[in-house]
Amino acid sequence: MHAPWRALRHRDYRRLWFGHLVSLTGSQMQWVALDWHIYVLTGSPLALGLVGLCRVVPIVIFSLWEGRRRPGRPAEGDARDAGAMLVVALALGLVTRAGLDTVPLLYILTAASAAASAFDNRRGRR
Repeated sequence: MHAPWRALRHRDYRRLWFGHLVSLTGSQMQWVALDWHIYVLTGSPLALGLVGLCRVVPIVIFSLWEGRRRPGRPAEGDARDAGAMLVVALALGLVTRAGLDTVPLLYILTAASAAASAFDNRRGRR
């Protein structure tokens, strides 16, 4: 077995790798669906660009804020971060299903998801 693939011999690493693959795939599907949804609602490339801004601004702000905190913070927040992202994903689905989807609400939910992602990504680098 080649050196890069040796880690896959370990059952726990395979589980971790597969879990990350599923999570990343789901996140990417959510972002593509949201972009498509915004474009269908507005037909505006500018509105679509603002979705990207709603994703970047919370990540930059909260990453900087989280980076100033003590690096020894426990990883117990990981479940809260994942839970927050789950709640936002469910809210996006329910709002859309109920027909209550407005562009500003979708922007707010996108920003909330990005903020939770910023905290989750920060802890993952330790």
